[in-house]
Order: sequence, then structure tokens, then C-alpha cells
Amino acid sequence: MRSSHTRPARWGAGGIIRTLTAAALAVGMAMAVPSAAWAAGGTLLEHEDGTYVWYVDGFYGAISRMPDGRLAYCMELGETSSLSYADSHPLDDSMAARQLAWLMERYQSSHDALTHAAIASLIHEKIDLRPQRWPERYAKVVERNPGMPARMEELRAEMERYAPQGIEVTNEYTEGLRAGRVGVRVRNAAGGAAPGTAFTVTLDGPAEFESGGKTASRTSEGGTLWLPWKATGAQGQVRASAVFEHGTLLRLDSTQDLVIIGGTAKARGEDEVFPARKHFTPAVATEVAARRIDPGEPVEDRVTSGVAGGDWVPGLELTASGYYFTGIQADEIGEPVVPGKGETIGHFLDGLKERGFKPAAHATASFTGPGQSVTARATVGPDGGEAYRARSGDDFGTWVWAFETGRQSEKARDYVVADAISPFLEVAETSVTRRTLRVESTVTEHAAQIGSELSDTITVRGFPADHGEFPGDEALGLGADEPYAQVSVWWAGDPENPANDAAYEPTGAEPPAEDANHRRIGTWDYPAANGTYRVGAGAPDAHGDPVRIAAEDHGWYVFVWSFAGDDRVQPAASRYDDLWEHTRVTIEEPPEETPPEETPPAEPPAEEPPLPSTGARVAGAVLACVGLLATGLFALAAAKRRS
Repeated sequence: MRSSHTRPARWGAGGIIRTLTAAALAVGMAMAVPSAAWAAGGTLLEHEDGTYVWYVDGFYGAISRMPDGRLAYCMELGETSSLSYADSHPLDDSMAARQLAWLMERYQSSHDALTHAAIASLIHEKIDLRPQRWPERYAKVVERNPGMPARMEELRAEMERYAPQGIEVTNEYTEGLRAGRVGVRVRNAAGGAAPGTAFTVTLDGPAEFESGGKTASRTSEGGTLWLPWKATGAQGQVRASAVFEHGTLLRLDSTQDLVIIGGTAKARGEDEVFPARKHFTPAVATEVAARRIDPGEPVEDRVTSGVAGGDWVPGLELTASGYYFTGIQADEIGEPVVPGKGETIGHFLDGLKERGFKPAAHATASFTGPGQSVTARATVGPDGGEAYRARSGDDFGTWVWAFETGRQSEKARDYVVADAISPFLEVAETSVTRRTLRVESTVTEHAAQIGSELSDTITVRGFPADHGEFPGDEALGLGADEPYAQVSVWWAGDPENPANDAAYEPTGAEPPAEDANHRRIGTWDYPAANGTYRVGAGAPDAHGDPVRIAAEDHGWYVFVWSFAGDDRVQPAASRYDDLWEHTRVTIEEPPEETPPEETPPAEPPAEEPPLPSTGARVAGAVLACVGLLATGLFALAAAKRRS
């Protein structure tokens, strides 16, 4: 480089003052570089000691300075320098421009002459307007300053490491979609981390930084800098964008073009987009403890917590409310009734009530996270108390569970903002309570003789009105109705000795095993349905066949009605020892013969005066006929009695 100055500046009092003033300005410049545009044209100040070195053609390094202290370096070899410039232009942004701007800013206040000479060499190497002249001049500078190549490599390594070339933003979750941290890494030319660069990250969407607000400004580190964030509402997309600051260069148009540091500019990296959600929607998965319940048994449900949307806040306790419905008929089981989006449990229950369904029992279950299971037992009241026990006539029963926002803690309501309700008549939540039957019957004859025809009248109550029509439900795990009940007639007695039949009078609820003294006469099918049924005396059974039951032996005859049970009705039977079901059959004994009464001889009549002969004969004949007739009638009566 050529210069109008051919020798070093002399030191005097004025020179010292000028040097200190320039140094102070340089320190201020290092702290904050103005970003305003510079006016076209101006005058430069002379260089300062410690910012240049000598070589064969003059001085080399920072050859002049701006009035605000910024150092000016030559970027056009082979021309004579001047302290005035006609215009200034920003240099195009590039990797080299950012690196040189960082390096010039970094050593703005330095007074190490070799450092500034090395900076000047890097400027000529990367952005000189006449690069073909550089190798020759570089050799001359090194000849006069042999330490410069090593210093150049040191500075090259610094600017390649620290000068920012890009910025990367990443995200990782720390608590589901509810919280996480944004990672920011300012990248250098080699792809490594560039520490020391100012940057700003902004969140756009339902999230904010833990430190508060949606914007955070930091200085980059030698790795990824993590900034924690938290979700602020319902689920949505969050866009994290980051910008970093880098230096710029200005070209001064002069007889020998110069370069100085310009203001700062901002560059933006690629945005990171991710979902975030503060609120979450809990859910319950339930399964009844048993598909079939008998009257008197407790009603239980196995409830498991879950999440339908978002993530459960660790350790946050929520209470689920259960509603148990009964009296549902087989033809009402169809598609589940699903709550509408955003529907409250109160509105949902009102809708079920309009359809004729009202809760018969209640339950509660508490959870502190997903995947927890609780066996809940139904109670009569909504807040516990007396246990609810199944009743005959409950028929099909089903559960509805809900996480009601109104029943949660204040803390929980900050995360759960809508009721979460399970459908009505879900398969897993539905069971059936088997009905209890009532049977009343009485035989037509409680006493009869051998050869008599026996019969019974049986009245059955308690079956569902549609019993016999339910085909079963594979999804519910329930079988079809059993269509028939049975009536059996049993005999008990002593076949050898009628007088000993009393010893075998029926006792106990169940019929005994068959043996010489106990025998089942027959069994017939009758509809397993409510109604009054005539058994025997020619009345038809369930298949339309007439049934006749004859008393062929002396002893006891017992009618027993029984139903084996199915998934909707409990087994039932009349008692073997029910006196209303017993007929005692005996042998008719012939009556004992009674000898005819002897007629005492008639006393001779007192003698009377004789009548006329005709009349006397007639009276005697009449009396004789009357006596003979009475004797004959008596004998006839006795004969009929013996038969």
C-alpha cells in the first residue's frame, strides 16, 4: 500500500492528547457501534500509534480513523491513501464480511500494531479490490514483519469460531405438551457453536417463557442455550423464531478505498414449530366387576384413569363421579348415547332423564395420574353413605362416569376446563341383575283314591315381560333366555304297606334321590314366563301335548315347579315339602256288612167280636201282605249296602 506519509508521526504533547482521545472514542465504539447510515463524504483522522506497522512502501494496518474512533483499513492495494473520502457504501453481507466485521470490532481498542497488520492482511486476502497484487505485497510485509503469519492464523481461528453465520432453534418437552425448553445455538462458519453473540427468541402461540413473556434475549454460549417455556392454554402450534446480531462493513470511496466497521444487522434462522397445550382432558375406562348380578349383591365398577387429550399434570388429583342407571330393558340396548363436544354432565343427565333414565346409585373415584385403577362401589347417595345393593327388577344396569370441573380443586380447574363424560350404555359398563321369581300353586285334590286323576294350578311372577325373546348379546357376554320351566310330579310311600305311607310324607326343599320309596312320575315343559298354568287333567304343556296324571299307587304325590335360570333370571323352584302341592292317595276300604235286623213275632191280637166273614178275611190278608213287603225292602237295602 502506498501512503502520502513516508515516516512515522512524531510524538509531542498534542500527539499524546490526540492519541488518548482517540483511544477513549475507540473504547466507546467497542461497546456500541452506531447503526445509522453515514453521510456521503467526509474527512478522516490520521492513524494512531500502535495500529500499524512499517514495511517497504510505508505503513501497514489501520492507516486512518473516523472522527468517532473507528479504524479504517485499506482494501485497495497499490493506491495512494488520503484522509478524505467522497462517499460510503455498505458491503454486501457475506461470510467474509461478518468475520472481518467481528474481528475489527473485537480489536477496535487494541494498540497492538502486529494485530492490526494481521487484520489488514486478512482484509486484503478476503475482500481486496485488486486481489492480484496481494501476494507480492504480502511477501514484502512478512519480510519486514516475520511474526505476522502466525498472528494471522490466530486471528483467522478466532473469527472463524466466533463470527456468527447462522442460528438454530430446537425444542424438547419436559412435561408432555405442557412444558419444555427451547434450545438456541448460534452457528459459526464451520457449523460449530459461536459464543458471545446477542440473540432474541420469540414464541408465537399458546406458550410463554418461564421467566415471563414471549420474548427472551440472551448471549450465545459455546453450545446450546436452553430457555424453559410453559403452555398457556388450549392446544395450538407454537412458532419459536430467533434472530441474532452480526456486524457489517462500510466501504469508503477514496483515492485508496477503505473499509470500516458499520452498524449491526440482524439475521434470522429457521423457525421451530411445535404443539403446546396447558389444558388436558382426562378420561375413564371402566369395566363392570360382573356381567350378572343377583339381588342383594353390591354393585361395583372397575374404573381406570386415562387422558383423552393433553397430558396429566404430575401428581394432580382429580375426582370422577359415577352414575349407575337401572331398569333398562333388552330392547333399549343399542348404540351408546355419546355426549356432545363441550357438553356438561348436568346437561347430559337431563337428556337421559327425558328418555326415561335416571340414576339409581352413585360412586366416586380419585386419581393422581393416568393408568390408575380403582374399584368403585355404588352408594345410594351421591356423596357416599349407604351401599346400594342390586334389586330384582333392576334388569340391565349401566354406568356413566364424568370428571366434572365443578367438583375439582381450584388448582385442577386451571388445567381441566371442560367436563369429560363417558357414553351411556357402553358395553364395558353394562351388566344385568337377574330377577327373582315368585311361584304360587295348589293341587286340585289334597286327598284322592287310587285311580283318581291329579292336577295342579301354578301361578308364576317375576319374569321380565319379554322373557323368552332375548336372543343373547355376544358383546355383553350374555346368553339367550331359557324358554322353558319344568313341572315334575313325584311319588313317595311304602309300596308294600299302605299303613306305612305316612312315614314318607315329603320333607325338605329339594326332591330326594329316587329309590324304592321315592319315584319321579314324569316331567313336562311349560313356558318360562309370567302367568297361571294348569298341569294335568288334559291341559296342554308348552309343546301343546295334553298332560294326564293318574294316581296309580297309594302314597304321596307332589308337584314341583322349577326353572334352571339364565343370564336374566335366577334359578327358582317350588319346595318339595310345600303342603299346597301334596295329594294323599289312599285305597278305598269296602264297608263292613251289617246283619239285617230281626223282626220280633207279632203278638196275637186280642180277641174281638167277630166281624162279618168277608171283612175278617180281607183284613187278615192285607196285614199279611204288609208284613211280607217290609221284610223284602229291608233285605234289598242290606244287599245294596254290601255291594
